[in-house]
Amino acid sequence: MPPACAALRQRQISGLIRRQSAPACAALRRAVIYEVRILLGYAKIDPVDGPNRLWQNRRMRRVWLEFSTGDWIEALIDDQATLPAIPVNNIATDGIRIVILESLPPALADGRDFTPISEVEVLGVVR
Repeated sequence: MPPACAALRQRQISGLIRRQSAPACAALRRAVIYEVRILLGYAKIDPVDGPNRLWQNRRMRRVWLEFSTGDWIEALIDDQATLPAIPVNNIATDGIRIVILESLPPALADGRDFTPISEVEVLGVVR
């Protein structure tokens, strides 16, 4: 994988996708987006002792998707370990910024006070 693609993947995991100046892979080009899916929280089952880590941390409840075009969408996310679909009205963009507007507290007493994002899927057509 070209270094720019690996960098894009890392930024997608952290919730921030930005266009590079010299695209080295198709994922960095302008695309018409019709759906964004975000897996809230830290979705992992600990292989050593078995707890579901999702409930030990804060989870996103409300997000703002800001596109490089200036368009934006605010969405509520259900408190489930799924990839809920956030419909986007075919926005042609080369970047998306995800802003967490609201999060839910940890569901467990020994919870941690941070809000991770496990996965982001952007569905659309590359132009």
